[in-house]
Amino acid sequence: MLETLYPALVEAVQDTQSATTSPAYKTFLKDVEFTATVANILSQAAAGTSIHPPNVLSDGSPIIFCVDKKGQLAGTVATTGKAIDAYDECVNPLTREDTGLSASQFTGTQFITICPYFRTSGLGAVSRDIPRPGHCLGVDTKNKFNTDRLGRAGPSMTHWGMFVLLEEIIHLYLWPEEQKRGITEHLEVYDANKVLELSVRDAPMNAASYVLYIA
Repeated sequence: MLETLYPALVEAVQDTQSATTSPAYKTFLKDVEFTATVANILSQAAAGTSIHPPNVLSDGSPIIFCVDKKGQLAGTVATTGKAIDAYDECVNPLTREDTGLSASQFTGTQFITICPYFRTSGLGAVSRDIPRPGHCLGVDTKNKFNTDRLGRAGPSMTHWGMFVLLEEIIHLYLWPEEQKRGITEHLEVYDANKVLELSVRDAPMNAASYVLYIA
């Protein structure tokens, strides 16, 4: 899946560095004012750049961690200090049922967690790495994105494992920029039409904007 994602990221970086950005860039990431920021985030994502201090597990580069029980990955939320166990985000500790969460990113850390649902739902299947051409976003007669063509997960494109993973990777690399702007919670707008309505300033701070751009 990562092998499929890499060339898509490289192509996106090249687009941000071109003299004229693509229509997809202008649609989802807006003005060229923040092109340098976008290019930097995409470049870091493609390279797996270390942006966190080294520890016993890695040199600070992103770590993708599959959790299947409590206690495997626990810590505190960087912005609030609240104690958190990654498995509790995946499986309700009271009902023991999947929460429907496929993956998440421990804010302020290099950890990206993959939940059991990612595997049991088939999101990680190779055949679903990328959408078929018929699943690309269309536009209806009201000049709105026809998100029905993306299937049950629709506008967020969470039906496709590669894009679920990409969103969490982007969240990781958005963290330093969020700190600069004093943002304490991720901006999470998924619906394609709502992403389209984001301001020039907000669009580059929304991980799903990058996913839709690359998709």
